[in-house]
Amino acid sequence: MIKDRLRPLASQARRTYVQLMLDVVGRSLEAISQVDDEVREEVSVLPEGFVFQMKVMPSGPALVVRKEADGGLKYLGGQTDAPDLSVLFKHIHHAFLVLSFQEKTAQCPHHR
Repeated sequence: MIKDRLRPLASQARRTYVQLMLDVVGRSLEAISQVDDEVREEVSVLPEGFVFQMKVMPSGPALVVRKEADGGLKYLGGQTDAPDLSVLFKHIHHAFLVLSFQEKTAQCPHHR
């Protein structure tokens, strides 16, 4: 009984955490791309205007970054119409496991 009452709260807490972490990652990518030479070198292979998205399907939390003319990344929040590359999580639970460092992205299951 109590487990059923707590389930929606746990789900909302995971969703809030995932959104917060995607925001932190997006803002961090923008900031570090302005000052770190290794990151700038990695980003340099991307074409100007390249848009990367990480999103929880179907309409969950997301982060979107774009490669700028100055060679850095710009955090665009969570909305984009046509990303060049998307990393999609099928469920908030999987995103939570990855963003809470409980599971590596490469190990995140395709199906559960």
